[in-house]
Amino acid sequence: MDIKKRIQMFRESMDYKMYIWGEEYYRGNNTLICERQKYYYDTTYQKQMCDPYKANHKLPSGFFKKIVDQKVQYLLGNGLFSEHKDKLNDLTGDIDEYLIDLGTTASKKSLAWSHLFIDDGNKKVFQVPTEQIIAIYNSKGELALVIRFYITTEVMDGEFIELHMAEIWDAETVETWIKVEDKYQRESVEPHVIKSVNFNGATVEQESNAFGYVPYIPLYNNKEHDSDLKNIIDFIDIYDITNSDFANNIDDMQDAYYIIKNFQGQDLEEFLSQLKKDKVVQVGEDGDVDSKQMVIPTEARTKFLDMTHKNIFEFSMSVDTKNASGGSLTNVAIKSMYADLDLKTDQFEMQVKKHLNKLLWIIDPNLEPDWTFERSLIINEAELLKANVGQKGSISEKTRLDNHAWVQDTEEEMELMEKEQEEMLDSMNFEPIEPEVKEGEK
Repeated sequence: MDIKKRIQMFRESMDYKMYIWGEEYYRGNNTLICERQKYYYDTTYQKQMCDPYKANHKLPSGFFKKIVDQKVQYLLGNGLFSEHKDKLNDLTGDIDEYLIDLGTTASKKSLAWSHLFIDDGNKKVFQVPTEQIIAIYNSKGELALVIRFYITTEVMDGEFIELHMAEIWDAETVETWIKVEDKYQRESVEPHVIKSVNFNGATVEQESNAFGYVPYIPLYNNKEHDSDLKNIIDFIDIYDITNSDFANNIDDMQDAYYIIKNFQGQDLEEFLSQLKKDKVVQVGEDGDVDSKQMVIPTEARTKFLDMTHKNIFEFSMSVDTKNASGGSLTNVAIKSMYADLDLKTDQFEMQVKKHLNKLLWIIDPNLEPDWTFERSLIINEAELLKANVGQKGSISEKTRLDNHAWVQDTEEEMELMEKEQEEMLDSMNFEPIEPEVKEGEK
């Protein structure tokens, strides 16, 4: 296998570009606007040259981070509910934090990878950057091979040396390659797990084991294996360009320009110098000077930015939360606003559960999957509370409290209510009423 050629082809692929763009747009370094330059054509050199005098403001928007974080927190923000959570915590360190990190990567880049390894005899997984993984599948669509390439450093002779590494993982072994003089050379072939047995400080035995499968597990963003950036990258770019050019126009056109008739000077530099120094302009017979100010089409730009802003949220199937404010917004309207986000999150949740199934199988193939997520839906709390109070007397108190927005533990709440009633009665200090005894009665 020509590893160098494989890596080069992968880096030139559209998938790899989307991985890089997903990370950049999430961090607010929107590629198109951040790399844009202003040019002019130089007739002397017969080529385009970078224009140092043109304003070139770069105002990248933060839409993508908001869109990704909204979906991930909507599904995973309240954590995973499962009887297997402790076992998953042992595998990942913290399954809630791990899923949020993994889900964020999958949303940005279309997929994320968990890598299984053995640490002190215990199974563990960690996330490997998506752009480091070349996955090769067999005719059945099963993962047959993974090539991971990365850069690491070593200290040699007191200096840090940059090493280009590659690992080839199959179901039994891992091959380690290192780049030497522009070529990759194989350094070793080892089983997945090597366990050393020590006696009195010396290694007396080594046990070799294999997982029996490629120890990499993908988490896809959706069934199409697309990132959340794919459908909106062009809209984000045009928004950034329009917004940045608006700033450029203000910068470039803040001064007036002059119309000069019969100017009595040698060149424009002399004119500008004289205007700045003497505040006068020399003109000839029938001469005249008029100043003009450029008018920037602000209204058209504003409408276009608003329209593009709306399209970004619509085509990303996200919720523009600025439209979800105000106490008059009903819960029916809020649920309607979340309809598209729910559809997108349904696909995401399915992929997350598939990934959890594989992690659970790694722990113990006999365990039954048990996954529950509670989505973080914005609600009109006042409306819910009013409706809940209106049900008092028509349903059991326990059922009403079970559905109360402020009650977390119904049993505890009922105990607190009973205690408060007892305290209220005690505070009234009722005097016992003696029965009236009539004459002749005992």
